[in-house]
Amino acid sequence: WLEQVGSRSRKYRMTLAVGFRSHRKHLITTCKASLQCNYLDCGAGQCGTADVVAAYLDSDYCIQPKGDSDTRRGVFDSALCGCIPVTIVPGSLGAYPLYLG
Repeated sequence: WLEQVGSRSRKYRMTLAVGFRSHRKHLITTCKASLQCNYLDCGAGQCGTADVVAAYLDSDYCIQPKGDSDTRRGVFDSALCGCIPVTIVPGSLGAYPLYLG
């Protein structure tokens, strides 16, 4: 898995895989307007596990806005796919800094 992930050619600079929430409107609009950003509309059923993994494998960075909980699954999924998770909101990592140093 590590060899496959590490040697993979990435098509996109970033991916945003989220459902619509009013506080994400600007992120979604900006991503959709960029050729370097891959947007998956989770509210429209585009976020099955295989879809998200494929998108994360094709991207260098994965935007991880604040989710419904501090343990947003996308942070873990993107890291496992070699896509660097990028958090936007201070404190959105909850207790992770204890583990990340």
